[in-house]
Amino acid sequence: MKTKQIQKLEKLMAREARMDEKNLKNALRELKKAEKVHEKSVKSTQRARKEVTKSLKFQNKTSEEFDRANRKYDESWSQLKQAEESLRMRRDEATMKQQEVEQLQGVLSDVERTKIQNDEEREQRLASAIISIRQRQIARASVDTSRVTTGIMPIEES
Repeated sequence: MKTKQIQKLEKLMAREARMDEKNLKNALRELKKAEKVHEKSVKSTQRARKEVTKSLKFQNKTSEEFDRANRKYDESWSQLKQAEESLRMRRDEATMKQQEVEQLQGVLSDVERTKIQNDEEREQRLASAIISIRQRQIARASVDTSRVTTGIMPIEES
């Protein structure tokens, strides 16, 4: 039979465990979000790279026909610069997202480590509390037994 102290301690530890579990789930959710964003940025970078390649081919073609297509040449040059700028921006974004993913992985590792430490600490505290309570019960039972054998009646505690 558990005492009220043990029950309260178990409730407190269960609440702490639920909070740790919740923090872990939140960290995993944030990591998954960051990974999705990173994947999208990588795909976007690949599309931008294809745009640059396409723009370069178009620029080469129009430069051969410069006399007839001077205006197309200027447009393709502008497209190339925009595509290169887009590629640069998307690379920068992909790099930032990769750093964010790595940071969140570190945070997740820290949360997991903290959860493990907290679980171990809770188990140790519970075991210590149970041992302490059992020792007091045994000591009280021993005192009560010695009083009965000596003829001294125990005083009831309130």
